[in-house]
Formats: sequence, structure tokens, C-alpha cells
Amino acid sequence: MDDPDVPKPVRFRAIIEMSFPDADPWDPADYGDLIERWRRSLENSTLFNCKEVSIRQISTIGSIDDYEDWRFGRGRYDATSRATIKGVTYPVPSVSPLDLARFCDEHTCQPGADSEALAARALFLQVLREKYRLPDWQDDKEMATRVYEQAAILTIERPPNEIDAALFMRSLKAPKQE
Repeated sequence: MDDPDVPKPVRFRAIIEMSFPDADPWDPADYGDLIERWRRSLENSTLFNCKEVSIRQISTIGSIDDYEDWRFGRGRYDATSRATIKGVTYPVPSVSPLDLARFCDEHTCQPGADSEALAARALFLQVLREKYRLPDWQDDKEMATRVYEQAAILTIERPPNEIDAALFMRSLKAPKQE
């Protein structure tokens, strides 16, 4: 039973933006362990007495993200501006990685190519770049090839903003199967 004469500890809720330079941008699966180690370091700090740290929500942000946009649901955080393409049927058919690269780079496609599927897959890559901060891969020819190969065959059964970005990014790190 709590003693009414002993005040309860002061609790805070803080919104903190920070960078973890050692985090692997290609492997979001490791972020949970990183955040848990950070939480424990707060509780075990010798600089201050801090207990019962609960991390309730985590999201990755880019260097240009604006706190006010996030807080008030504006800009890319506006739920009404979800990424969709009218006329796309799901699941989205697979496409040629070369066609996808051409579509993303030049906004053109070969005669007979499935332009709706190419547009849906290009939108998926755009969502990854903007919403999930996919690291810059376009200047790395080997990584660009891997991105287009995976994005061309990824099973897309719903709009790109609902796709498991972490799963896709882990597939980029997986050894290439011959």
C-alpha cells in the first residue's frame, strides 16, 4: 500500500529526436534491439536516477522532417494524402527489373509493358524513399540493380503505404540467389 505522506515520483512524457550513427539503414530489424539498449542505458545511467522507462512509439524520420508537420498531421503526415493509384488491381503483377528501372528513371516503358504495374511499383519505391527514408541507392549501380530486381518481383497485395518496408529492405541485404 502506498504511503500517502511519500510523494510519487515525477513522471515525464518526452518527444525526442535523435540520431544513431551506428544504425544500419538497410536493416530496420535491428532497430528494436538498438532502442531497447538505449532504454536500458537511460535506466542504468549514473548521471541521473531514471526508472520505469517505457518507449511507447518509435518512428524513423529523415533529416528534413518537420516536427510541427508530424505533430499536426500536415504534409507527408496527412492521412488524407495516402499513396494510391486509381485503376491498379491487386495483387500487382511482377514486371521486368529493366522496365522498372527505365520507368523510374525516364518515365517511359517498352511497348506491351504493364504500365499500371510499373506505376504501382515505382510508387512503392517513391514511398520507401520519402516515408521510410530508404537510403540513397541510385548512385550505387550494384545496389540499384538489387533494388529494381526486388521491387519488380515483390508481392504487392495492397497500396504501397501499407507494405512492410522493413521486409523489403531486409531482402536487399539477403545474399543474391543464383
